[in-house]
Amino acid sequence: MTTPEATSLLTRWDEPSVLPLGRATELHFSPIEGTVLDIASLDSLAWATHDALWSLLVCADGHPRGLVLEGLQLIRRANIHYISAGRCVLPLAGSGRLVVAELREPQRVSMGYGVLVLRATSTEVRARGVRAASQTVALEAVVLPRVEDVQPSDLPLEFNRPEGGKVDAYRDLRRLDPPDHPRVQHHVQTYGRLLELLWESGDEAEIATEQAIIKLPEVTRARATAVLESARTALIAAPSTSAVRYRLHDNVKHTFANQEDRSDHREASAKLLSALAELRCDQPEARVLAGVRRTSG
Repeated sequence: MTTPEATSLLTRWDEPSVLPLGRATELHFSPIEGTVLDIASLDSLAWATHDALWSLLVCADGHPRGLVLEGLQLIRRANIHYISAGRCVLPLAGSGRLVVAELREPQRVSMGYGVLVLRATSTEVRARGVRAASQTVALEAVVLPRVEDVQPSDLPLEFNRPEGGKVDAYRDLRRLDPPDHPRVQHHVQTYGRLLELLWESGDEAEIATEQAIIKLPEVTRARATAVLESARTALIAAPSTSAVRYRLHDNVKHTFANQEDRSDHREASAKLLSALAELRCDQPEARVLAGVRRTSG
Protein backbone atom coordinates (compact mmCIF):
# COMPACT_ATOMS: atom_id res chain seq x y z
CA MET A 1 0.00 0.00 0.00
CA THR A 2 1.52 3.28 -1.06
CA THR A 3 1.37 6.41 1.05
CA PRO A 4 0.25 9.63 -0.65
CA GLU A 5 3.14 12.01 -1.10
CA ALA A 6 2.82 15.09 1.09
CA THR A 7 2.84 18.51 -0.51
CA SER A 8 5.06 21.14 1.06
CA LEU A 9 3.15 24.37 1.66
CA LEU A 10 4.67 27.82 1.40
CA THR A 11 4.27 29.43 4.81
CA ARG A 12 5.99 32.79 4.33
CA TRP A 13 5.90 35.66 1.88
CA ASP A 14 8.98 36.84 0.04
CA GLU A 15 8.93 40.33 1.52
CA PRO A 16 6.66 42.12 4.00
CA SER A 17 3.89 43.87 2.10
CA VAL A 18 1.33 46.46 3.11
CA LEU A 19 -1.04 43.74 4.24
CA PRO A 20 0.88 40.45 4.64
CA LEU A 21 -1.24 37.35 4.46
CA GLY A 22 -1.58 34.97 7.37
CA ARG A 23 0.93 32.17 7.58
CA ALA A 24 1.51 28.84 9.21
CA THR A 25 4.13 29.39 11.90
CA GLU A 26 7.28 27.44 11.13
CA LEU A 27 7.88 26.60 14.74
CA HIS A 28 6.32 27.00 18.14
CA PHE A 29 8.76 28.56 20.58
CA SER A 30 8.44 27.21 24.11
CA PRO A 31 10.83 29.04 26.50
CA ILE A 32 12.89 26.68 28.66
CA GLU A 33 15.53 27.80 31.11
CA GLY A 34 18.95 27.47 29.55
CA THR A 35 17.62 27.23 26.00
CA VAL A 36 19.72 28.97 23.38
CA LEU A 37 17.74 31.60 21.51
CA ASP A 38 17.96 31.68 17.73
CA ILE A 39 16.60 34.05 15.10
CA ALA A 40 13.78 31.73 14.08
CA SER A 41 12.55 31.46 17.67
CA LEU A 42 12.62 35.23 18.17
CA ASP A 43 10.88 35.72 14.82
CA SER A 44 8.06 33.41 15.85
CA LEU A 45 7.56 35.50 18.98
CA ALA A 46 7.66 38.76 17.06
CA TRP A 47 4.90 37.65 14.67
CA ALA A 48 2.75 35.76 17.20
CA THR A 49 0.45 38.74 17.84
CA HIS A 50 0.05 39.46 14.14
CA ASP A 51 -0.87 35.85 13.39
CA ALA A 52 -3.48 35.80 16.16
CA LEU A 53 -5.03 39.11 15.05
CA TRP A 54 -5.00 38.01 11.41
CA SER A 55 -7.03 34.92 12.34
CA LEU A 56 -9.46 37.06 14.37
CA LEU A 57 -10.09 39.51 11.53
CA VAL A 58 -10.51 36.80 8.90
CA CYS A 59 -13.11 35.05 11.07
CA ALA A 60 -14.91 38.32 11.83
CA ASP A 61 -14.87 40.04 8.47
CA GLY A 62 -13.32 37.87 5.79
CA HIS A 63 -10.16 39.96 5.32
CA PRO A 64 -7.36 41.17 7.63
CA ARG A 65 -7.88 44.91 7.34
CA GLY A 66 -8.36 47.32 10.22
CA LEU A 67 -11.39 47.07 12.47
CA VAL A 68 -12.75 49.37 15.20
CA LEU A 69 -13.45 47.31 18.32
CA GLU A 70 -15.10 50.06 20.35
CA GLY A 71 -15.42 53.85 20.45
CA LEU A 72 -13.39 56.01 18.06
CA GLN A 73 -16.43 58.03 16.96
CA LEU A 74 -16.20 61.55 15.63
CA ILE A 75 -17.94 63.92 18.06
CA ARG A 76 -19.09 67.34 16.84
CA ARG A 77 -19.51 70.19 19.32
CA ALA A 78 -20.20 73.41 17.45
CA ASN A 79 -17.12 73.87 15.28
CA ILE A 80 -14.90 71.68 17.45
CA HIS A 81 -14.35 68.01 16.51
CA TYR A 82 -13.10 65.18 18.72
CA ILE A 83 -12.36 61.49 18.25
CA SER A 84 -13.70 59.62 21.26
CA ALA A 85 -11.57 57.14 23.19
CA GLY A 86 -11.59 53.56 21.94
CA ARG A 87 -9.68 50.56 20.62
CA CYS A 88 -8.99 49.14 17.20
CA VAL A 89 -6.95 46.61 15.26
CA LEU A 90 -5.01 48.07 12.35
CA PRO A 91 -1.87 47.41 10.27
CA LEU A 92 1.34 49.30 10.85
CA ALA A 93 2.26 51.53 7.92
CA GLY A 94 4.99 49.89 5.88
CA SER A 95 5.25 46.41 7.39
CA GLY A 96 1.52 45.70 7.58
CA ARG A 97 1.95 43.98 10.94
CA LEU A 98 -1.36 44.02 12.80
CA VAL A 99 -1.49 45.63 16.25
CA VAL A 100 -4.11 46.55 18.82
CA ALA A 101 -4.09 50.30 19.39
CA GLU A 102 -5.92 52.23 22.10
CA LEU A 103 -6.88 55.88 22.27
CA ARG A 104 -7.26 56.47 25.99
CA GLU A 105 -8.57 60.03 25.89
CA PRO A 106 -10.62 62.01 23.34
CA GLN A 107 -8.40 63.75 20.81
CA ARG A 108 -9.23 66.95 18.96
CA VAL A 109 -9.03 66.87 15.15
CA SER A 110 -9.62 69.30 12.29
CA MET A 111 -12.38 67.71 10.24
CA GLY A 112 -13.37 68.76 6.73
CA TYR A 113 -15.28 67.04 3.97
CA GLY A 114 -13.75 63.70 3.03
CA VAL A 115 -12.59 60.57 4.84
CA LEU A 116 -11.29 60.60 8.41
CA VAL A 117 -8.79 57.75 8.80
CA LEU A 118 -6.46 56.45 11.48
CA ARG A 119 -2.89 55.50 10.69
CA ALA A 120 -0.46 53.61 12.91
CA THR A 121 3.30 53.99 12.73
CA SER A 122 6.00 52.36 14.82
CA THR A 123 8.98 54.12 16.39
CA GLU A 124 12.06 52.45 17.78
CA VAL A 125 12.76 52.67 21.50
CA ARG A 126 16.19 53.73 22.78
CA ALA A 127 17.53 53.48 26.30
CA ARG A 128 20.70 55.41 27.07
CA GLY A 129 21.36 55.73 23.36
CA VAL A 130 21.06 51.99 22.75
CA ARG A 131 18.33 50.70 20.43
CA ALA A 132 15.92 48.37 22.23
CA ALA A 133 14.12 45.37 20.78
CA SER A 134 10.71 46.95 21.46
CA GLN A 135 8.83 49.58 19.48
CA THR A 136 6.13 52.10 20.32
CA VAL A 137 3.03 52.58 18.17
CA ALA A 138 1.71 56.08 17.42
CA LEU A 139 -1.78 56.85 16.07
CA GLU A 140 -2.38 59.69 13.65
CA ALA A 141 -5.74 61.05 12.44
CA VAL A 142 -5.76 62.20 8.82
CA VAL A 143 -8.55 63.71 6.70
CA LEU A 144 -8.33 62.68 3.04
CA PRO A 145 -10.32 64.68 0.49
CA ARG A 146 -11.08 61.65 -1.72
CA VAL A 147 -11.95 58.02 -1.11
CA GLU A 148 -9.34 57.08 -3.73
CA ASP A 149 -6.63 58.48 -1.42
CA VAL A 150 -7.32 55.90 1.30
CA GLN A 151 -4.52 53.35 1.66
CA PRO A 152 -5.06 49.64 2.49
CA SER A 153 -3.40 50.20 5.88
CA ASP A 154 -5.72 53.13 6.73
CA LEU A 155 -8.66 52.57 9.09
CA PRO A 156 -11.60 54.79 8.03
CA LEU A 157 -13.65 56.20 10.91
CA GLU A 158 -16.07 58.47 9.04
CA PHE A 159 -16.91 59.58 5.53
CA ASN A 160 -18.87 62.79 5.04
CA ARG A 161 -19.97 65.05 2.23
CA PRO A 162 -22.07 68.22 1.81
CA GLU A 163 -25.78 67.59 1.32
CA GLY A 164 -28.23 70.48 1.22
CA GLY A 165 -26.02 72.75 3.28
CA LYS A 166 -25.54 70.08 5.97
CA VAL A 167 -23.02 67.35 6.70
CA ASP A 168 -24.10 63.92 5.47
CA ALA A 169 -21.98 61.48 7.51
CA TYR A 170 -21.41 57.72 7.28
CA ARG A 171 -19.87 56.02 10.29
CA ASP A 172 -20.71 52.33 9.82
CA LEU A 173 -17.54 51.57 7.88
CA ARG A 174 -15.30 49.00 9.58
CA ARG A 175 -16.68 48.46 13.04
CA LEU A 176 -17.39 45.49 15.27
CA ASP A 177 -20.53 46.12 17.34
CA PRO A 178 -22.35 43.98 19.95
CA PRO A 179 -26.03 43.07 19.39
CA ASP A 180 -27.26 45.74 21.83
CA HIS A 181 -25.41 48.60 20.12
CA PRO A 182 -27.81 51.28 18.78
CA ARG A 183 -26.30 50.90 15.31
CA VAL A 184 -27.19 47.19 15.26
CA GLN A 185 -30.57 47.67 16.91
CA HIS A 186 -31.50 50.16 14.20
CA HIS A 187 -31.10 47.38 11.61
CA VAL A 188 -33.02 44.89 13.76
CA GLN A 189 -35.93 47.28 14.30
CA THR A 190 -36.07 48.23 10.61
CA TYR A 191 -36.37 44.58 9.58
CA GLY A 192 -39.07 44.20 12.23
CA ARG A 193 -41.08 47.05 10.70
CA LEU A 194 -40.81 45.37 7.31
CA LEU A 195 -42.16 42.16 8.82
CA GLU A 196 -45.17 44.03 10.19
CA LEU A 197 -45.70 45.63 6.80
CA LEU A 198 -45.69 42.23 5.12
CA TRP A 199 -48.41 40.76 7.33
CA GLU A 200 -50.58 43.72 8.26
CA SER A 201 -53.59 42.96 6.03
CA GLY A 202 -55.27 40.63 3.58
CA ASP A 203 -54.94 36.97 2.72
CA GLU A 204 -52.59 37.93 -0.08
CA ALA A 205 -50.96 40.77 1.84
CA GLU A 206 -52.82 43.57 0.11
CA ILE A 207 -50.80 46.37 1.62
CA ALA A 208 -52.27 49.82 1.27
CA THR A 209 -49.70 52.44 0.37
CA GLU A 210 -49.88 55.97 -0.92
CA GLN A 211 -49.09 54.64 -4.38
CA ALA A 212 -51.21 51.53 -4.89
CA ILE A 213 -52.33 48.21 -3.47
CA ILE A 214 -49.53 45.66 -3.36
CA LYS A 215 -50.62 42.06 -3.71
CA LEU A 216 -48.09 39.47 -2.63
CA PRO A 217 -48.78 35.74 -2.90
CA GLU A 218 -48.51 33.68 0.27
CA VAL A 219 -45.32 31.97 -0.90
CA THR A 220 -43.71 35.37 -1.57
CA ARG A 221 -44.58 36.61 1.90
CA ALA A 222 -43.19 33.41 3.44
CA ARG A 223 -39.93 33.73 1.52
CA ALA A 224 -39.50 37.39 2.47
CA THR A 225 -40.33 36.60 6.10
CA ALA A 226 -37.65 33.90 6.23
CA VAL A 227 -35.02 36.30 4.91
CA LEU A 228 -35.98 39.05 7.35
CA GLU A 229 -36.06 36.72 10.34
CA SER A 230 -32.69 35.20 9.44
CA ALA A 231 -31.16 38.68 9.15
CA ARG A 232 -32.56 39.68 12.55
CA THR A 233 -31.32 36.44 14.11
CA ALA A 234 -27.81 36.90 12.73
CA LEU A 235 -27.62 40.42 14.18
CA ILE A 236 -29.00 39.45 17.58
CA ALA A 237 -27.02 36.24 18.00
CA ALA A 238 -23.49 37.63 17.93
CA PRO A 239 -21.40 40.77 17.40
CA SER A 240 -21.42 41.89 13.77
CA THR A 241 -19.10 43.94 11.60
CA SER A 242 -20.04 46.66 9.15
CA ALA A 243 -19.42 44.27 6.25
CA VAL A 244 -21.79 41.68 7.71
CA ARG A 245 -24.55 44.28 8.14
CA TYR A 246 -24.08 45.48 4.55
CA ARG A 247 -24.32 41.91 3.19
CA LEU A 248 -27.44 41.14 5.20
CA HIS A 249 -28.98 44.34 3.84
CA ASP A 250 -28.07 43.29 0.28
CA ASN A 251 -29.68 39.88 0.77
CA VAL A 252 -32.92 41.40 2.04
CA LYS A 253 -33.03 43.97 -0.74
CA HIS A 254 -32.33 41.33 -3.39
CA THR A 255 -35.22 39.22 -2.08
CA PHE A 256 -37.70 42.07 -2.27
CA ALA A 257 -36.44 43.22 -5.67
CA ASN A 258 -37.11 39.77 -7.14
CA GLN A 259 -40.38 38.95 -5.40
CA GLU A 260 -43.55 38.02 -7.26
CA ASP A 261 -45.91 40.97 -7.23
CA ARG A 262 -49.50 40.74 -8.50
CA SER A 263 -50.31 44.40 -8.05
CA ASP A 264 -51.38 46.57 -10.96
CA HIS A 265 -48.26 48.72 -10.58
CA ARG A 266 -45.06 46.68 -10.19
CA GLU A 267 -43.13 49.74 -9.03
CA ALA A 268 -45.42 50.04 -6.04
CA SER A 269 -43.55 47.24 -4.27
CA ALA A 270 -40.70 49.70 -3.80
CA LYS A 271 -42.75 51.05 -0.90
CA LEU A 272 -41.77 47.93 1.02
CA LEU A 273 -38.14 49.00 0.74
CA SER A 274 -38.60 52.58 1.89
CA ALA A 275 -37.59 51.74 5.45
CA LEU A 276 -34.37 50.14 4.20
CA ALA A 277 -33.16 53.52 2.96
CA GLU A 278 -32.69 54.52 6.60
CA LEU A 279 -30.00 51.86 6.96
CA ARG A 280 -27.75 53.91 4.67
CA CYS A 281 -26.12 50.91 3.03
CA ASP A 282 -26.30 52.08 -0.59
CA GLN A 283 -23.81 54.96 -0.67
CA PRO A 284 -21.05 53.79 -3.09
CA GLU A 285 -18.10 55.48 -1.35
CA ALA A 286 -19.15 54.22 2.06
CA ARG A 287 -19.43 50.68 0.71
CA VAL A 288 -15.92 50.87 -0.72
CA LEU A 289 -14.53 52.05 2.62
CA ALA A 290 -16.35 49.22 4.42
CA GLY A 291 -14.81 46.70 2.01
CA VAL A 292 -18.15 45.63 0.50
CA ARG A 293 -18.87 45.94 -3.19
CA ARG A 294 -22.38 46.45 -4.49
CA THR A 295 -24.08 43.18 -5.35
CA SER A 296 -26.15 42.66 -8.46
CA GLY A 297 -29.90 42.26 -8.43
